[in-house]
Amino acid sequence: MTVGIGAICEDGKVAVVAADKMVTFGAPMSLQTEPPTLKKISQLNDRTLLVFSGSTGDGEEIVTGAMPHITAAKQSVNQIAEAVKESYVQHKQRRAEETILKPWMGADFKQFQTLIAQSRSSQILQQVLMMISQHNLNTDFLVAGLDDLSCIL
Repeated sequence: MTVGIGAICEDGKVAVVAADKMVTFGAPMSLQTEPPTLKKISQLNDRTLLVFSGSTGDGEEIVTGAMPHITAAKQSVNQIAEAVKESYVQHKQRRAEETILKPWMGADFKQFQTLIAQSRSSQILQQVLMMISQHNLNTDFLVAGLDDLSCIL
């Protein structure tokens, strides 16, 4: 289990984040290790950090996807968190397509939306929709940074 925490201290002037370095691989490997290159804490700009827990591959892809939208050193923490959220949403959609829609239906999201619009009462489409709505990356993010006068988590 990954641990990532953040705290605001010094009357809101300082944010502190911490994370472990352990990675667990599930079956069939069932392995725990500490890769030297793994970073669960990423610096997004000179005033903002991100901590993630969960799937390392998903976490790194989401951070990588957010970076092009984090351009200015003076971007607010909320703007940066929004870029991370958008990257998460896009990545989750890709993963749902890869793991649910394409294997089960041979469709992408646009095709699936068209099918749903054409046949709202289809039990099969409703079951696939339920699978998509329950799809979870099991990856969590914490964005911490300093805005003009205070820290935000």
